[in-house]
Amino acid sequence: MKLSFSTLGCPDWTWDHIVANAMDMGFDGIEVRGIQSELRSEKLTPFLPDNARATLDQLKDANLTLCCLGTSCFLHDPARHEEAMREGIAALETAKRMRIPAIRVFGDKLEPQPMRETVAYFAESVKALSKHANGVSVLVEVHGAFNTIEVFEQLLDAVPDPSFGVLWDVMHSDRVYFDKFEPFYKTISRRVRHVHLKDVRRLYGGVANCLPGEGDLPLQRIAEVLASDGYDGFLSFEWERRWEPALPPPEEAFPAYMRHIKRILGTLPRV
Repeated sequence: MKLSFSTLGCPDWTWDHIVANAMDMGFDGIEVRGIQSELRSEKLTPFLPDNARATLDQLKDANLTLCCLGTSCFLHDPARHEEAMREGIAALETAKRMRIPAIRVFGDKLEPQPMRETVAYFAESVKALSKHANGVSVLVEVHGAFNTIEVFEQLLDAVPDPSFGVLWDVMHSDRVYFDKFEPFYKTISRRVRHVHLKDVRRLYGGVANCLPGEGDLPLQRIAEVLASDGYDGFLSFEWERRWEPALPPPEEAFPAYMRHIKRILGTLPRV
C-alpha cells in the first residue's frame, strides 16, 4: 500500500511547498483538495494547461504521484445538480491533463426524499458524469448518510461500470459501525479504489479529530483487512485543517501519520 496526504491538511502551503514536503516526509503521492485559497480544480495554477507539463516534470523528479482529485460535487441533490455537473466535468478535464486516475464526488443527506429515491438519483447523476470520464474513475466518498450497507448495496448495483468506485473514508463508516466495520467493508470491498485514513475520538453525538494513534478508530484492523484483501492503492491522510484551523499544523500532523501508519504496516505479513 502507498501513502499520501490530502492538501486539505495544508491550506497555507504553496504548491512548491506541498511537493517539497511530500518528498522530504517520504510520501508516495499527493491527493489534491485545493491549493491555498483555491478549491476549484480548473483554477489551480500548477494544473492550468500552460503549466501542466512543468508540474508533471516536477512531480516526476520528486518521485510523486497525484493519486486523487477532490471536488465539491454533491450529486444527490437536484437543486445542486447543474453546478455539480459543471464542476465534475471540469475536474475530469483537469484529471486527464494531470494524469490523475480518479476524482472524488459526494453523496450526503438522504432526506427529504426516501432513501431509495435519493440513491437512485445519485446513481443517474454518476452515470451522466461518467460519460465525460474518458479513462478517469469517478469515486463516491463514504460520507454523510452515504455510509451504510443499505445505501451502497443499492448504489453499486445501480452503477455496475467498473470505472465507478468507492473512496472509503473510515471515519464516516465508523459513525455507524464502530469496531464492527467488516460487514460494511465487505459490501464495498470490490470497488474500493482509494482510502482516507484519519483518527478521531468518539464523542456522544459526534467525533473530535486527533493525531493518528491518539483516537478510537481501529486503524490496525482496517489495515489488516485491506492487506488481506490485496488492496494496493493509497492510504491517504485526510487532516481537516482547512475546516478546523485549530488542529495541529501539517508540519506536526503529517509526520505523526507517517510514523503511526508505518508502524502498522510494519506489522502486516509480507505477501
